[in-house]
This record gives sequence, structure tokens and C-alpha cells, in this order.
Amino acid sequence: MAKATVEGLRFIDVQDWHRRGLLKSRKWFFCSWQSNRVKSGLFVGVESQRVVLFHLIPGPGRKYQRFREPVYLDFSPCHYGGERPWFLCPSCNRRVVVLYFCGYFGCRRCHGLAYKSQQVSKWERPVHRIRQIRTRLGGRPDILGPFPPKPPRMRWSTYQRLESEELKAQLEHLTAMGADLSRLEKSAL
Repeated sequence: MAKATVEGLRFIDVQDWHRRGLLKSRKWFFCSWQSNRVKSGLFVGVESQRVVLFHLIPGPGRKYQRFREPVYLDFSPCHYGGERPWFLCPSCNRRVVVLYFCGYFGCRRCHGLAYKSQQVSKWERPVHRIRQIRTRLGGRPDILGPFPPKPPRMRWSTYQRLESEELKAQLEHLTAMGADLSRLEKSAL
């Protein structure tokens, strides 16, 4: 059975908060998100070495349960000065950038989550790459249509590199499909 994926889950990102200047000690802010057309969020209190998350979770009969979750921070030095913040996962104490909410905040490993791209079959990955290349060139993501023309202001070397990358992805796609088909033929016999 496939693992649940991170796409669509509520999450908090410590480096986003750092870029926006929200990790100043003794600061409070509200972090909001929308899930299934229901807006919710959490209050975040920043202390020197941790953030404290205050949030409400819907319970039985239109009642909400209040939760207070401290999450410790760790900082690593950057090469050109400054420092990079990390969450310490409340469950396993690993340094992570993103914590996901599945009843409680934890890292991807603790929740047993995967990325959607990790669950794509071997012959679907090249199709995704072909669509990316065609969209980048301003064309439609249709893999059977003609290759898009070179966009204005794109270097010819870049265009030719993308064209060869697409041909390589098409070959990978056809090879993987052929292997799957031969495997199916053998199992049918």
C-alpha cells in the first residue's frame, strides 16, 4: 500500500518564517492555512531557543480542543555569516525545515509520509519531465504534439539542450513501458 503524501497537508516552514523576519525573540504571530475550504491556523510565540504553537483542533460536537506544542529550534552557521534555523522534530529530535500536521506536528519520517513524486512509476517520471520541458518552452504539455518552437530571447544552446533532454526522456519512457509490457506478457502466459 502506498504511503500518504505531504501534498495537501498543513505544514509549517521555519526557513520561510526566518526569511520573513518572524523568528525574533518575544514575538507573536498568526500562521493561517486553508484545508477543505475551512480556514484555520495557529498562534506562534517565539522564545530564544524554541517556538510555542497554540492551536485549536475540532473535537466532537462543535467543541474545540486547545493544544500547546513547544518546538525547539537549532541554528547552523552559514558560510558567509548569519545562521540557518531548523526545527527539532518533537518526536525524533531530527533537524528539519518543515513540520507537518497530522493530529500533531512532526517531521515527514515520523508521520510516515512520502512525496508524490516518490510514488510515480518508472515510466511516468519521464512523461513528467517532457511536460515540464514543453511548458517551459511555452508549449502545451501534450507529449504527442509537435515540439514547441524556440521562445524569443532563449539561447539556441539552451533550446537544443532541452530538445535533447526531451528526446532522452522519451526514450526512457518507451524503454520503461516496453519492460512493463514484456513483464505483463510473461505473467499472462
